[in-house]
Amino acid sequence: MAYSKPDQWTHGDIPDAAAMNKYSDSLTAIYAVSNAVTMPAELWSYENFDVTNHANSNYYLVHRYRWLIYQGDGEIVDPSGVGATVTVSGSGTSILSYDLSDITWLTASKLYQLKDFVFCLEDKSL
Repeated sequence: MAYSKPDQWTHGDIPDAAAMNKYSDSLTAIYAVSNAVTMPAELWSYENFDVTNHANSNYYLVHRYRWLIYQGDGEIVDPSGVGATVTVSGSGTSILSYDLSDITWLTASKLYQLKDFVFCLEDKSL
């Protein structure tokens, strides 16, 4: 099944089943091509990843949003070595947030490293 651009409707148009199926088929094609993989952070190396304690899990993100959503204890590291490492404490299995605007060296579009978190992602708002 290949992607085909759906028609653009205007106010008052009444799409029929065939028109709606075109949307469904196109979304299915996009899903298949992308393999539906949306990782908010990419593991830098799977070789050292330990699924039981998450030590040595090194994620890299490009800073876009204000909040870091995370689980577990970890560190926010400037890969260039210029900015000070920030230690973030987790609380067991709780999902927590950290205000990234508190980190002065973390500017928009800057690559940064997240170490030892169970998982992490950035979000616009809480």
